[in-house]
Amino acid sequence: MEADMLVAERESVVGVRPDASGRLLRLVEYLTRLASLRAKLVRDIADYEKVFWIRDIPKQKGCFTEAWGRDEDHDSDIWVEV
Repeated sequence: MEADMLVAERESVVGVRPDASGRLLRLVEYLTRLASLRAKLVRDIADYEKVFWIRDIPKQKGCFTEAWGRDEDHDSDIWVEV
């Protein structure tokens, strides 16, 4: 009886039946694993095809990086702008 109440409570809070939420979780896990199979794991920066260093950002109008210091013209959430 108590288990039935827990299931009903969970269903009302989550809005999903327990068997459906399990299937959803398995689907998300499957898609995550599938995506990781397609992506190449890079352990060394030398293995990247292209690397863009912050020091290579030109100090010209329209270019900005937070690494240069704070700027009133740019929001603090912006780290790189080209």
